[in-house]
Amino acid sequence: MAATLGNEVGLLVWAVAAAFGITALIAASELAYDALRIGGGIVLIVLGIQSLRRARRITPATHPTATDTPATGAAAAYAPATDPAVTCTAATDATVSDTAGT
Repeated sequence: MAATLGNEVGLLVWAVAAAFGITALIAASELAYDALRIGGGIVLIVLGIQSLRRARRITPATHPTATDTPATGAAAAYAPATDPAVTCTAATDATVSDTAGT
C-alpha cells in the first residue's frame, strides 16, 4: 500500500511540475537535470539503506506472517505481496505504463 501511495504521489508531483513548466527548465538546463538526477540517486540510496536495516531487524519470531502457511491455488492470487522485489516491480511497472504516453 505504501509503495502504491508513494508512486502516485510521485506522479502527482511530476504532473504539477509539468503544468508549471519545470520539466521544460530541466530539459533545457544541464545543471538542473544533473541536480535532479543526483538528488534522485541520493533518495534511492537512503531508501535502500532503510530497507536493509529493516530487513535485518525482522526475524521469523517477530515477523507476523513468517509462521503462516503460504496461500496456494486461487487464494495465492489475492494474497498481499510480502516480497519487496514483487512490490517494487509492481510499482516500477505502474510508473512505466503511466508515463509511457508522455
